[in-house]
Amino acid sequence: MIILFRILFAVYLVSINLFSFLLVKTQKQQTVENREYIISDGKILFTGALGGGLGAYLALFIFKHKRDSISLMVLLPVFIALTIYLVVMSVVLDFGVN
Repeated sequence: MIILFRILFAVYLVSINLFSFLLVKTQKQQTVENREYIISDGKILFTGALGGGLGAYLALFIFKHKRDSISLMVLLPVFIALTIYLVVMSVVLDFGVN
């Protein structure tokens, strides 16, 4: 049972990071094309809080986008640290399953 939780947790983290990476890429493309609707920074922060901070943070530097946004540059590393803490604690405590 623990192996199943670990696999599902890994799949979740990979998918949320990929989603947040693509979210930043889409925001960059919409900004370049001067579209009316642009994805808000709040959505990027929300996906970062859900565990996708690393994907969003890498995308900011890869696409050279929003690096002057203080909220993104401060909060995303905090979310990355929290995600790492949760991963380490889940491995140490085996997800709390006996």
